[in-house]
Amino acid sequence: MGYELGGKQFTVIPEIKYGPGSMGSEGGIELKKYISLSVKGKYQYQNGIYLFLYPSYSKFTFEQTSRYVTSTYTLSETSSEFGIGTGVGYEFTPSFSVEASFEKIDGNDPISFGLRYKF
Repeated sequence: MGYELGGKQFTVIPEIKYGPGSMGSEGGIELKKYISLSVKGKYQYQNGIYLFLYPSYSKFTFEQTSRYVTSTYTLSETSSEFGIGTGVGYEFTPSFSVEASFEKIDGNDPISFGLRYKF
């Protein structure tokens, strides 16, 4: 979710991203939820292609569940990190676009692909 401010060539877009977590787990640790706040600087290049760069602040909640004999133990931890990301997108229409981005968050390098619809 975001709001676009600016002109035709350069815009600033504050964004909120939320993820409900992952279905699987690795080593018993599961990502329960993810929220990220960012401010994207978007440069409209040409023919519908745009480039963007953004700093971000992300908060992750992890959970680990262990079983011992007849008891179950659950540990939960929240982690906050600052990051920076960049990407490229293509606008098919003024309301519909696709984009790919790369982000660097505390040693992790998530790559994401998205569809955008503006109204």
